[in-house]
Amino acid sequence: SQITKVPDRDSFEALRGGQVDAIIAGIDEQPDPSSSTFTKLNVIKPQDYGIHFFSTPELSQQLAFMSHPEGKSIAPHRHNKVTREVHYT
Repeated sequence: SQITKVPDRDSFEALRGGQVDAIIAGIDEQPDPSSSTFTKLNVIKPQDYGIHFFSTPELSQQLAFMSHPEGKSIAPHRHNKVTREVHYT
């Protein structure tokens, strides 16, 4: 499968409107269930897949680790290039 990040389409509105199939959002950014436009979503938690983050979600840089059983073979895959611009340090 291929994942393509669509610029300016990372909102719940884009997801509800069918413009995208998935979005990445912080766990504290869930839609309001009392809203008239509320749609139930499936939340994928990285920790359910053996990915554990040392850093908090608010930070721009995320540090994580994955743990696999001894002997597990990782299928060939690629990492997408992500370009970022730093405004302040």
